[in-house]
Amino acid sequence: MAESTIEIKSVGKDIEYIDKLVKEVVDVHLSAFPNFFLSTLGTGFLRTYFRCFVEHKNGNLIVATMDDKVVAFAAATSECRGFNTSLLKKNLFAFGCRFLVLLFTKPMAIVHLANNMTKTSEEVEDNEDYAELYSIGTIAVVQGKGIGTKLMERLEVRLKKQGVEKVSLTTDYVDNDATLSFYKKNGYEVLYEFLTYPNRKMYRLIKKI
Repeated sequence: MAESTIEIKSVGKDIEYIDKLVKEVVDVHLSAFPNFFLSTLGTGFLRTYFRCFVEHKNGNLIVATMDDKVVAFAAATSECRGFNTSLLKKNLFAFGCRFLVLLFTKPMAIVHLANNMTKTSEEVEDNEDYAELYSIGTIAVVQGKGIGTKLMERLEVRLKKQGVEKVSLTTDYVDNDATLSFYKKNGYEVLYEFLTYPNRKMYRLIKKI
């Protein structure tokens, strides 16, 4: 039996099947990052977040599909500075409904979100003059096939067309050697280290494209 073909696709703003796409991206996110903070906020919050992300003028989503189903994705903004604030302002009602639920179910999650609107170092001057890779994830069955690198390559082509010269990302400092090695293999360098709320040590990496 022939192995299914994996296709890399750039998601446009006029996508007609956004509900299906967002559901599948969220499924991949939950599979790849079951213990991450955003995952603990629930499927509903994640679907709102990714839908608003895709629809935002600076949001960029690249997906890998197999048998017409998303198996991996990369999400980035072409302009890091002020993106999260802009995302919230443009979708106040949608996020307001989600925050209301969190207020009664996980009130400390709102504090966590508020304290992590930006991820920069107090010791290092950072004007956030770069695009930012927010998330890249794959399901287990396609890991080790080079899909992550292909997603990043396609994403960089798209960002360059938007005038982007540098792409940044954040990743954990502790027990994260494999992920750090992956990013370095793909051309990223450590820009600085910092602490995010509540006391999580992180790297900010950057790459010229």
